Amino acid sequence: MSVIGALPLLILGAVWTAFSQGTVLAKTDSISGVVLDATTDRPLAGVRISLRFTPNTTLEQMEQIPTAVTDLEGKFTVPDVPPGSYRLLTGIEGYAPAHADGRKTQEISGIPLNIRVGEPVKGLVIHLKRGSAIAGRIVDSQGRPLVNAKVSVGRLSFDDNGNRRFGNYSDILTNDRGEYRAFGLFEDDYIVYFPGRPNPSNESESEVPIFYPDVGDVDSAETVRITPGDEVRLRDVTIQSRMTFPVRLHIHNESGTIPSQFKVDVYKKDGDPVVGIRSTVLRDPFEMPQGLPHEKYDVTVGLVSGTKFTAVKTEVLYGEAPVDLQIAIRKGPRIVGQVSFQKPDGSLSPGSGVDTTINAGFDENITATSGADGMFVMENLPVGQFDLRFSGLPPDGYLISAQEGERNLLSHEMRIAEDTSINVVIGLSGGIIEGTAINSKGAKIIDATIALVPDDPHRSEMILYRATTSDQNGSFSIRGIAPGSYHLFAWQDLARNAYRNAEFMKKFEDSGTPIRIENDKAVSISLKILDEAIRTQN
Repeated sequence: MSVIGALPLLILGAVWTAFSQGTVLAKTDSISGVVLDATTDRPLAGVRISLRFTPNTTLEQMEQIPTAVTDLEGKFTVPDVPPGSYRLLTGIEGYAPAHADGRKTQEISGIPLNIRVGEPVKGLVIHLKRGSAIAGRIVDSQGRPLVNAKVSVGRLSFDDNGNRRFGNYSDILTNDRGEYRAFGLFEDDYIVYFPGRPNPSNESESEVPIFYPDVGDVDSAETVRITPGDEVRLRDVTIQSRMTFPVRLHIHNESGTIPSQFKVDVYKKDGDPVVGIRSTVLRDPFEMPQGLPHEKYDVTVGLVSGTKFTAVKTEVLYGEAPVDLQIAIRKGPRIVGQVSFQKPDGSLSPGSGVDTTINAGFDENITATSGADGMFVMENLPVGQFDLRFSGLPPDGYLISAQEGERNLLSHEMRIAEDTSINVVIGLSGGIIEGTAINSKGAKIIDATIALVPDDPHRSEMILYRATTSDQNGSFSIRGIAPGSYHLFAWQDLARNAYRNAEFMKKFEDSGTPIRIENDKAVSISLKILDEAIRTQN
């Protein structure tokens, strides 16, 4: 099965095939090129050209980003582009989104561009490939078409901790004949998922969710390969029904606050979100959605009041019997934190302006910023285990340690059950890697994924993993790296975060480039992509 990732919903499109090798002489910043049909090589008029900012783009730059449309000869010019990092996007009906040449895992739309003062990008040749489609039909156990049944088309992906996920690309509904058709797809391998639904004609039954062709988990699902312009017709799928029982939550607000919104999030035990429910009215009992697969789930029940979020996490078993749970929401615990900057001589000073974030649900992030004394406080926190994230570090800063007593938070989740304190130490002069991604022939590779993976015994410390992409010149840079031993890898075709998955990385263990990182020192390297070697082995 191919390792695949999530796709954006828009039907945009292109594969970037060449850069001009000419010398740049102009002093104004602009982007120009031509857009052609990949099959006929004819120019395409009316293609929308836009730029999407990257994390390095400032808010002021975002407000100045211009757009363009190709003329009758397929030519375009985007003038007056402020210096910064962007991704160039193309959009026209019936074509797939823009990507660097050779990319098949369409993780992120667009072509990466670094615009520097007095260095316009000229001579882009963009070949647009036509979008593809997957179609099929769903029936029930009696052979009757399922009308308005949801179908999800997507690919495998990985989260920040390297766990496998089903990356949803688009949701579509069946018509009156039970037929579905997902169109505007990239050339790639896909997975088709049929989530099932509560049976409107019988509240005690629901449809059993399956992956194509008829399996219960994503690892056993059959991948569907499509090429540009294809329409793949899948064989009919039969959805079975089963008895369902209600899951009721009796929620008691003992927090002492009047919430503006109640929030219930359901997660699979492996952390994948299943459904999120928000309401301004608390019903007693709170009826959970039916039709979920019979297994255990983590359910977070919370109250939202202004910028505060109070929650409690519990386990719910969907199965063969009704469930009634009593849930009390109380004022949550607090964390008092101290952030310190470690100077090259080893001395410590208060670390101000660093953001510490806890992801408390589907899209609820609780963030506190350290003050001039390096202190921060996070109050009324949800109870449970959560990942900590740190941002706002100095330009070459890196995380040395994050401790809750003897517990190392770099390799373990934060357990929030009662008031506690943490200490965070940040180095100021991390190492730097600068290089160029190339193929076996020495040609520079654009939009390659560059991943830095720590060696043992630090493999489980996800905060040490770093990744970037090469720009229009094949160049890349990673700054603020913690000292230590690493291996550096490059792929032209990789799903986001796949390098964080230990099982995926087994076949690459002997292929990475070993690198030793030291404080305030730069390493320069020409890095070969691994895709070609793996294809040769296969």
